[in-house]
Amino acid sequence: VNTQTWKNVYKKDHKKKKRMNICHRGYILNHPENTLPAILESFKHGYIPEIDIEMTRDEHLIVFHDSNCYRMSNGKSSLKV
Repeated sequence: VNTQTWKNVYKKDHKKKKRMNICHRGYILNHPENTLPAILESFKHGYIPEIDIEMTRDEHLIVFHDSNCYRMSNGKSSLKV
């Protein structure tokens, strides 16, 4: 889905005074957060996913919310972007 599509959805819903349902980090009831399945599942249920996209030093894009790996793994390192 491109940026223009999001703008059109917002304008359409905003004019109708309709609430937009947003899933923080995707639909995480059935899938791990910030994964493609969680993002796609949010659309299936009528939600717009909100995700954090960062670029690493070596210019790779990643979807990750936290500044370290503690909560999501047994890793002990920081995420350095």
